[in-house]
Amino acid sequence: MTSIKIGTRGSALALKQTEMVINEIKKAFPDIKTETVIIKTTGDKITDRPLYAIGGKGLFVNEFEDALLKGKIDMAVHSGKDMPSKTEEPFCIPAVLKRGSPFDAVITLKNKSLSFQKPHIFGTSSPRRQIMIKRLYPNCITENLRGNVPTRLNALKSGKFDAVILALAGIERLNIDTSEFNIIKLDNEKFVPASCQGIIALQCIKGTETEEILKQINHSGTKTVFGIERKLMCLLGADCRDAAGVYAVKDKNKISVTAFYKTSPVLKADIDINNLENELINMAGDLKNGI
Repeated sequence: MTSIKIGTRGSALALKQTEMVINEIKKAFPDIKTETVIIKTTGDKITDRPLYAIGGKGLFVNEFEDALLKGKIDMAVHSGKDMPSKTEEPFCIPAVLKRGSPFDAVITLKNKSLSFQKPHIFGTSSPRRQIMIKRLYPNCITENLRGNVPTRLNALKSGKFDAVILALAGIERLNIDTSEFNIIKLDNEKFVPASCQGIIALQCIKGTETEEILKQINHSGTKTVFGIERKLMCLLGADCRDAAGVYAVKDKNKISVTAFYKTSPVLKADIDINNLENELINMAGDLKNGI
């Protein structure tokens, strides 16, 4: 294979993540040429409503899968948190890059401080973030906010919101000047990240030469937790309509999993990787029962 056509969304963050992927391909296969193909998804076109109101996470994936089937692209670059928790054949995810920051952050302007007693307005359209932030700031009000990272920061600067909630990975990858903001990193045991947040996932058609190439740039440790977080989301039957978060960390043969689902408390479990399936099933049951 002499060249690879790479499908990506057109935002600054998506293009930066695609650049990171290209760099990894070039390291492993210096002679392979890459071509970037920008694809605008339904999720990019409709930004005035929450994802759950217009069809869910598949809105960021469907157009890529169609382009893969038609041969317009050989592979697609996705933010892991934007993908459905299950990938259907003939598609596969042979590789992920090393995970960036999985954490969320509350962002305010420098001259703005937050009080637990006041009804501050937080900008977010994520059910997970809406539930979690109300646990930290019980009197807060959440209002819909979608769009790319600069769009959300500009909404904050306009005075429409007292604070916005963003993934730290996006801010770090874009190398955004944060000098005019306060950035409060949120602890994963109090504010559980989205499943696969901070992970760049690479999708292609199963059984192709592209799949074999991408396997060579896979980060195995990240791929393990990527699979575990998606598996628990599948067991919960959770999608973007649900308030749900999962964060897994691998340490030798143990997996530490922190999760919550809807109104459940945050649960943390140390899972034996050799009994992974059963322990995840048990954890999903506890989360569904609100234990």
